[in-house]
Amino acid sequence: MSTRFIRSVLALAFALGCTAIATAQMPPGDPKFGNKLGMQTLNNSGEDGEVTLFGKDGGRRTLVVVNIEGAPHIRPQPVSIRHASDCDKISPAQPISLHWLFNGHSSTLVDIPIMKLLSGNYAVVVGSRLLESTPHYVACGHLYL
Repeated sequence: MSTRFIRSVLALAFALGCTAIATAQMPPGDPKFGNKLGMQTLNNSGEDGEVTLFGKDGGRRTLVVVNIEGAPHIRPQPVSIRHASDCDKISPAQPISLHWLFNGHSSTLVDIPIMKLLSGNYAVVVGSRLLESTPHYVACGHLYL
């Protein structure tokens, strides 16, 4: 065997070993660039975009980043995590409030494991206004892995 071939095999083995070590340190379901999911328009609002979840502290906490196109720039909008099997079945009970959407952007660190949020039982929902007797949702992103 040639020295060049042996060096190539050793370099490949080293690279694969480094990748395995780095991957083992990441929380499940969060390959450092986050879990990006789409957010759909609700009630003909014209607002859609994406929600990205980043596992923090070994996956025990989650950074929730929401970016919406078509959001009004003149007023903030409430954002929350709600129990939902999909965006057509959003529970009104006990929302987890996130930072309001300003200029189409919200970012909140929550004390909820990323894998719990990605279980398929939750959705990130954007409302149309802060004080409302009946919730009027304008965008929804179902969270799942």
